[in-house]
Amino acid sequence: MSNYTYTDAVGTSRRRAKQILINNPAQPLGATADTAMQASVTFVMEDRVVLADGKEMFVDAGNMIVPINEETLAKLYPNYDVQTGVVNEDKGNRHGATIVNMIMDGLEDVFITEGMARDNPSVMPTQTDNT
Repeated sequence: MSNYTYTDAVGTSRRRAKQILINNPAQPLGATADTAMQASVTFVMEDRVVLADGKEMFVDAGNMIVPINEETLAKLYPNYDVQTGVVNEDKGNRHGATIVNMIMDGLEDVFITEGMARDNPSVMPTQTDNT
């Protein structure tokens, strides 16, 4: 089984997502569950191997495609500490719908803000957090 938690120990490896692709298809009018394209998340994976000299080597490890459907939206996902692999019990489980909505809402805000700034820099001033 692959190790999905962080490691710095020589001779160990960690499977990580080096790229995450979100397929968010528009549904044509009249699309049914049978004809609609399914939203999904594709994790493009690699194994990070810690070599004896302390250097790292990265090896492609394929893709994992997770459909965004009723099952994954209703599923409870634990909150893992990526450093230890231990579930953060105090943070509780989250439904897939909560996670997907949070990610999509945040990316939507970035997309609109950055798109508007790119298309017409004088319309929206760049805001930064100076705290």
